Amino acid sequence: MFSVHDCGHKRWDLFKKTETTSVLKDKQKWDEKIGSYLIITALLENKIRADLCLFRVDFGFKEAKDLAEALKVNSSLTTLALGWNGLCDENLKTLTKLIIIGNNFGLQSTKVLAKALEINKSLTSLHVLQNNSMRMEIEIAKEFANALQNNDILTNLGLELNLTSNNGVNVIGRVIQSNKTLSSINFGYNKFDLEGANLIANTLQSNTKLTKLSLEHTFVCLEGVKVIAKVLQFNNNVLACLNFDSADLDSDSLKEICTALQSNTTLIALQLGGNDFSSNGAKEMAKVLQVNKTLTSLSLCYNLIQPWGAKDIARALEFNTTLTYLNLRKNRIGCEGTRELAKALENNQTLTSLNLQHNFSHGPEGAKAMAYMLQVNTTLNCLIFDKNYVGFPGAKKMAKAIRINPTLTRLSLGYSSLSSEAVKILAKAIHSNSSLTCLNLRDNCMGSNGAKDIAKTLQTNNTLTSLNLRNNSIGSEGVKALTKALQTNTTLTNLHLNNNEFGAEGAKYIEKCLKINSSLTELFVDSNSSEEEVEVSIAIAVEKNRQKWMTTYQRIKDPETEQKQRFLDLLFFNRKVKEGFPSWILNSLPCSERVETMQK
Repeated sequence: MFSVHDCGHKRWDLFKKTETTSVLKDKQKWDEKIGSYLIITALLENKIRADLCLFRVDFGFKEAKDLAEALKVNSSLTTLALGWNGLCDENLKTLTKLIIIGNNFGLQSTKVLAKALEINKSLTSLHVLQNNSMRMEIEIAKEFANALQNNDILTNLGLELNLTSNNGVNVIGRVIQSNKTLSSINFGYNKFDLEGANLIANTLQSNTKLTKLSLEHTFVCLEGVKVIAKVLQFNNNVLACLNFDSADLDSDSLKEICTALQSNTTLIALQLGGNDFSSNGAKEMAKVLQVNKTLTSLSLCYNLIQPWGAKDIARALEFNTTLTYLNLRKNRIGCEGTRELAKALENNQTLTSLNLQHNFSHGPEGAKAMAYMLQVNTTLNCLIFDKNYVGFPGAKKMAKAIRINPTLTRLSLGYSSLSSEAVKILAKAIHSNSSLTCLNLRDNCMGSNGAKDIAKTLQTNNTLTSLNLRNNSIGSEGVKALTKALQTNTTLTNLHLNNNEFGAEGAKYIEKCLKINSSLTELFVDSNSSEEEVEVSIAIAVEKNRQKWMTTYQRIKDPETEQKQRFLDLLFFNRKVKEGFPSWILNSLPCSERVETMQK
């Protein structure tokens, strides 16, 4: 996804220092309005392949009009996200996904959007979020409902933070019940009374395509939960994914859901994070895991289940044969709960991904237990253990597990109090490992010595593709060692070196590396106190090496257009976001299939 955040009408003086922009003749055009000018030019020339995200971009009337005209002729864009910029127009020609967030939508804007939905034959996904004037009052809801009724293309609908009127909910709900194409609905950040819950329940029963429902941050009263749970219990639906994160579910509401899940045979993914149902709620979920035969993904993060709740979940995992993903992030399970889970996983043969981040495992005993489990478990391929103490004793045990374990592909040990000596042990273990592809060691204390040990591993390792060393005080010496290793490494594609105090000297090493390395596609180097001129030279080094950065842009011979294209390429390839730079962030090239997390 190509995205722009908080550009406004900033002047881009920094890039005027570069040779790329020195011959621009029309300086006025490239001044205050340069951001929107480049975006629109890119759309007109089909330079933005599939996804465009415009958040907090200060578009005026002229820019909005130009964007609409560009959309009329563009034939490459499939996803457009408009956030906090007051934009909307009916010219949606080739879009398959539209996101509108934080805009001042009223009745007139809704009519325009409704008309677009009626005539558009390509849009399959629409998200309308937090549009303060579009609070689904009856007239607005009717316009929107009519559009949905006449549209047989849309499969994904999100109405987060828009359904506050009972009348509006009723109008929209009746249309959705009879819809034959919607497979995913997001009613997040709303509030439903019993009548609204009945509409959801009826929709689940009557809509034979609906497989995904999100009620995240949506309060549903107890009686409403009972109605929805009853539908789940008797399997009168095809729902496969249900999101109840941060829905203020009390113990009674959770009990209703758990009772239904004991006989449900359609749900495969359930999210119940952020409901603070404590160890009693974990006990109820453990009962479900012992008998349910379809659930494969479960998230119970931020629920304060504590060691006792973790113990109940661990016992259930000894019997469960279907769950593959479990998220217990931030539940205060401590070392005791961690040990119980590790013991259960020594024999479990189905769980492949476990998230235990931030669980107040203050001593190394929890890390040691997980390490021993990894020595005997041959199923788990992803372990997230950030913000738990590992230290040197835990790292020593983890290193032994890394040498032996043949299946672990992702290991995250950020914020784990790893010193340079601890990292040295891990680096040596990775040297002989042939399965690990993603390693996160961010926010530890490795320093330049730890970075040098990682660099030695990179010289010979041919499996790691992603490495996060953010905030480790590696300095310019650490960067020097890493970039030297990357001149010969051909497998690493993603590297985080943010906030490592390597300054201008370290930036020069990166610049030199980028002229040689042919595998990196994502590089993050912000917050390193390097001089602006060196930052620009890094960007130019990437721009000059564009063929090695997965680009296939067609070059145009016209001099003026050529210059604009070079400037646009420079922005595309620059991963650096710094004050004075336009905040352009490119996740990957070609456009990634993953949707970027929307940042406030």
